[in-house]
Amino acid sequence: MVVVDSSVLIPLSKIGQLELIRNSFEEVITTEYIYTEVVEEGKGRKGTSKIKDCFERWIEIKTVDRQMAEDIAELEGINIADASLLILAEDTSSVLITNDRALIMIAKTRNIEYYWLTTLILESTKKGKLETVEGKAILSDLVDAGMNLKPQVYSRILKILDDFI
Repeated sequence: MVVVDSSVLIPLSKIGQLELIRNSFEEVITTEYIYTEVVEEGKGRKGTSKIKDCFERWIEIKTVDRQMAEDIAELEGINIADASLLILAEDTSSVLITNDRALIMIAKTRNIEYYWLTTLILESTKKGKLETVEGKAILSDLVDAGMNLKPQVYSRILKILDDFI
């Protein structure tokens, strides 16, 4: 099971690769706050209709305690959507997939297993769910669509993908 953040859903939707999450995990969950962020507040943004379709078909929305989320958000200096993901990942002992550095730093302090979006690509390739050439294409498309990746990180990921051959 995996808990997914908007920072993963939005870039993957922009490049038509949302199914990567579904193909990598049996169960994909998130919170109502993320749904609101990517579907309701995302109206007019490229890829929103595809994200909505995924929510209707295979992304399950879970409810978390609002007061607990508000408390964590205030204490950690994050928004309630991010706090809700931390709660859900803890409550379900799930991997959190995000591309949000601050959220990952907090996840570390709470001993929550996490993946960067690039980790998802690497793991999917390593497990044979993606061919190396597909992993490279997805990575390239994400960067072309605006995902920030340091050149050293980009070249290191390409090398790791080549090592899977």
